[in-house]
Amino acid sequence: MTRDPDWPGASNGGSAATVVTSTDAAGRAAGSPSAAAVTGAYVDYLAVGYLLYCVGAISPYLRVQLDLSDAETGLHSSALALGIIAAGVVADRLVRSRGPRLTQVAAIALMAVASISIAWAPSVVATLPAAGAVGLGCGLMIAHVNRTLGSSGDGVGRVRLARANLFSMLAALAVPVVIAAGLSIGAGWQFVAAPALAVLFVAVTYASREPPGVAAAAPERGHLPVEFWVAWSLVALVVSIEFSIVFWASTLVERHAVMSLGDATMVGGAFFAGMIAGRLIISRDRSGRHDPRRLVRIGLVGALAGALLTWASTTALAGALGFFVSGLGVAVLYPLSASLALARGGSHESLAAARLTMASGTAILLAPFILGALSDHIGVVAGWVVVPALCLASLALTMAVRPLRPAPAVDAASMLRA
Repeated sequence: MTRDPDWPGASNGGSAATVVTSTDAAGRAAGSPSAAAVTGAYVDYLAVGYLLYCVGAISPYLRVQLDLSDAETGLHSSALALGIIAAGVVADRLVRSRGPRLTQVAAIALMAVASISIAWAPSVVATLPAAGAVGLGCGLMIAHVNRTLGSSGDGVGRVRLARANLFSMLAALAVPVVIAAGLSIGAGWQFVAAPALAVLFVAVTYASREPPGVAAAAPERGHLPVEFWVAWSLVALVVSIEFSIVFWASTLVERHAVMSLGDATMVGGAFFAGMIAGRLIISRDRSGRHDPRRLVRIGLVGALAGALLTWASTTALAGALGFFVSGLGVAVLYPLSASLALARGGSHESLAAARLTMASGTAILLAPFILGALSDHIGVVAGWVVVPALCLASLALTMAVRPLRPAPAVDAASMLRA
């Protein structure tokens, strides 16, 4: 059977366990991030996951406190997505004109100011720009983390991206706990901003340890290859799958299985449990032997099976099982598809990372809205067909993601440091 060149160590018939002796300094000289940069990127993603989830979690409290309509409340998620898209437009330009470290610090500062503003703003005129600023800051940080961890496209990069996404999800799950704690101690839901500021403080200390990097007088006007845009489209589709489920899971179960919204929300929580389990699994795979395209296909089959099971379920148990299976499948999709795209960006690492952020923002903005608009006409149960359709479209697109040229042998020491 022919070995896939996308696999590290697949060249020249070599094993993925091939060892090339090198020092840490030599690895960094070749483009591998330092240990401090990797740890800093993990901290950055903790803040990203926490703040992105915050905007949705505090929306009910903003609606009550500011006396907003449902439409006005929903605009906050739209502002968040537009901010992420804006980051995809400007991230590369900022990195090349100001340098990576200054861009990272600016993103941290923006996230800190925005988290304070959205918590204590007196009106929707202030909270909407604050939500957009959260999206912009998080988008810049996502581009930074993708560039730092995933540009190599090898097994180490995939493991690091998976681990960063796991940390991000765990941070997101802490948000409702922090809100509940703030309410119980009398600090109010605004207490949710405190952990964000603490994590951002740690992030800026790691950013200050990194060299400033090279800034160019003007942004490079390179062109990303067609192979990147094929993988970019895959990223947009898999993020659409994830957020369609996140936004509409509880509503589907509530109406199809006829249960209360509170019970349906608990059932939908099985999706996040599956996501955590799936990312724990892939974040521990240090071998780099597995073809990432094949893993994406397996994940898509799992997501499809779970979506169909949930669609057919009329009980809480069946719905929870379907969501858990979907979560297991979806867990691998973004880290691995992002790694595929970044590896196909050629020499334009910053530009590829920035445009990849735009894919995520566009998916977050459009996919849940399209499913919601369809549901208004035919109902959410019938409209759920969008999720299996996205899975099938993604499966078809993976066939168009061509393998890379043979990769160099994997440094075993780098695998251990991942």
